[in-house]
Amino acid sequence: MLSLITLLIFLTVAVTTATFQTVLPLTQANFDTTLQQTELEHPNSLFLLEFYAPWCGHCKKLQPVLDSIAANPEIAINIGKIDCTKESALKARFSVKGYPTVLWYRNGDHGEFEVSFVFRSCYKQ
Repeated sequence: MLSLITLLIFLTVAVTTATFQTVLPLTQANFDTTLQQTELEHPNSLFLLEFYAPWCGHCKKLQPVLDSIAANPEIAINIGKIDCTKESALKARFSVKGYPTVLWYRNGDHGEFEVSFVFRSCYKQ
C-alpha cells in the first residue's frame, strides 16, 4: 500500500486539493461538464477514471481502495467511476477493452494508470 500512496503523492505535485471527497459516478451526460468545470475551478486537477463492470471481481476488490483514496484529504486526486455496462459511448471513447481499466486524466490529456500494484495491496488485506 505504501507504493500506491507514494505514486499518488507523486502524481499530485501540481495539485493543491481534490474537489470531491468521494468516488464520483460519471455518465455520458455529466462526464465532460464535470471534468471541464473541475479544471476551470481547480487548474491542473488530476482525475483517476475507473472504467468498471458491476459483475467484475477485480473491480469489486478495487472499489474500497479507491473510496479510501478519495476520502483521504492528504491525497489530492479526484476519482470518477464509469459503469461500462451502462456507458458504452464512454467505453468506446476511451477504448476500454477490459475491467477494471484505470486512466489518469488532466487538462484534456489522459493515459493508462498501472493498477497491478493496487491489486497486490488489495489481496494482501
